[in-house]
Amino acid sequence: MHITILAVGTRGDVQPYLALGARLRREGYQVKIATTLDFEILARQYDLEFGPISVNMQELMQSQKGQSFISTNRNPVEFVRQMKGLMQQEAFKLFDEFKVACEGTDLIVFSMMGVAGYSIAQKLKVPAIAAFIQPFTPTAEMPGFMLPPWLRLGGAFNLFSYYMSNQVYWAFFGPLMNRWRKEALGLPPLSWIGPFGEAHETGLTTLYGFSPTIVSRPNDWKPSVHVTGFWYLDPPSDWQPPQPLLDFLEAGPPPIYLGFGSMPWRKPEELGQIVLKALRRSGQRGLLLKGWGGLKVSELPDNVFMVENIPHTWLFPRMAAVVHHGGMGTTAAGLRAGVPSLVIPFFADQPFWGDRIYKLGVGPKPIPIWRLTAEKLTEGLHELTVSQTLQRRAKALGLSLKAEDGTGAAVKVMEQSLSKKSLKK
Repeated sequence: MHITILAVGTRGDVQPYLALGARLRREGYQVKIATTLDFEILARQYDLEFGPISVNMQELMQSQKGQSFISTNRNPVEFVRQMKGLMQQEAFKLFDEFKVACEGTDLIVFSMMGVAGYSIAQKLKVPAIAAFIQPFTPTAEMPGFMLPPWLRLGGAFNLFSYYMSNQVYWAFFGPLMNRWRKEALGLPPLSWIGPFGEAHETGLTTLYGFSPTIVSRPNDWKPSVHVTGFWYLDPPSDWQPPQPLLDFLEAGPPPIYLGFGSMPWRKPEELGQIVLKALRRSGQRGLLLKGWGGLKVSELPDNVFMVENIPHTWLFPRMAAVVHHGGMGTTAAGLRAGVPSLVIPFFADQPFWGDRIYKLGVGPKPIPIWRLTAEKLTEGLHELTVSQTLQRRAKALGLSLKAEDGTGAAVKVMEQSLSKKSLKK
């Protein structure tokens, strides 16, 4: 059987789907991942077929529109409006390239940004499975992940927040999607509830690639919705860490990791100085991730090392603590490593994950990027390294997560949700 996975975005958005694809490949399935060119080499390292999507996410995120997009952190409506502005010129090309990637497939697995797969599956008359990494299915038990985590207005409001978020999304993207359905697929328009609403109403099999230990599965979700555990991507079997990094790690006590992944920031030099000042004041060694330009330093002291890109699943267990932007993938790796985490959220789902870390007692209260100062970061580093309570809880949680098999559980759900004939290897 041939399975096609549709996923675009930053490294943290795409990597969980690479992990899911790699597990399916090990189980004997033919797997193609349709994603941006940034990830072609990585996909092929795990023996996945590659469906090229020509959008350059790094250039897009570092553009003026990308910077405006990131600055919408406190306004969900503005977030969706900016996302439309960011993607509108690329939308039809993106949808068309997804369609090409799905030719000849037997099953489409689509992410939130790959939701065109829902329509493509209808056109090709093949089954589809939704696979998300943030809680998107309506529930009365918690508000939508794009809302401030401190909002607690009861079950009716919680449910309303999901439907409102879906309607805001569809108000902006519905005309684009329905025009493409008509012109490219010859399909009738989707109804006012859009693809996510239809998937929910029809009981489409939905996978969530996060741990029920971190986000409990709501009791009011349908049986078709499954929380499988995080989808971790371990390094390729032939990967070796660079010797200078090994030398730095062996030269002293475990450092603190500080990195903001794919998040570009309008003042990367200023952010770099904040990080260096906090490390100096706290007396800690630091390991910095350069990422997509959100963090820049002109000169490194001897107790600080900078890397371009190192697998978090290898690196984080060797750290004293981790400080990051709160992307789901980085959050998952930090939690499984069993070390305390401090989240500096930029936008989107990052405040949600930062709040979960804080509420679980494995990290300090998040510091939003626009409020970050050297003084606040110094206080956070001190709490990370001094609090035995944080360290004890983080270690226990890490052991619990290591016992989970998120990709394995996801594959089992996929096999159970489809007939034996349709999922034949």
